[in-house]
Amino acid sequence: MAINKKNLTLFFVFLNLIILINSFIQGTKFVYDGIIILIFLILLYIYYEKLFFTTLTFVLVNILILIHHLGSFFYGRSFFGLEYDIYVHFLYGIIVSIYFYTFLSSKINFNKHKLDKSELFFFAIILVMGISAIHELIEFSGALILGPGDGFLFFGAGDSGSFDTEWDLVNGFLGSFLGCCLMSLIRRKRLTKE
Repeated sequence: MAINKKNLTLFFVFLNLIILINSFIQGTKFVYDGIIILIFLILLYIYYEKLFFTTLTFVLVNILILIHHLGSFFYGRSFFGLEYDIYVHFLYGIIVSIYFYTFLSSKINFNKHKLDKSELFFFAIILVMGISAIHELIEFSGALILGPGDGFLFFGAGDSGSFDTEWDLVNGFLGSFLGCCLMSLIRRKRLTKE
């Protein structure tokens, strides 16, 4: 049974809307994150085909967005000795590298040249790290302009000291490396079956 992308999107919008309403009731600045997330979810739905999502990558990206948004409850807290933010950036690396690996392996040809395993690995990680860097620059700009507070555009819970950006990038890289390793293994198994 195929998953209906409209119902899936509505499900994730509903979950994120609950978190947004809670942020509004609590009076936190995570409200801004929630509004940005809802807009982003709608854009993912609208551009589903143009972004070449598979059902799996669409579900994974939506789960990642939900995990990030759940940070309104968990940022600043630690689990098993690691801050929640570390898990978010690590999972970001895994999930987004799976998306790019899948996208690049099936949709991109350079002069009739399909990317080999090492090229897929390299480009997927580079794309993940590029998006990570853009995210960190937006976060930095928001912190400079808006100051302290909760959420993506402010400096506060989840921002662990003066090396926060560096640790976020390292965790994104480690996650993307693991995600590419997983995709390489899956791809190898598929190729040996054919």
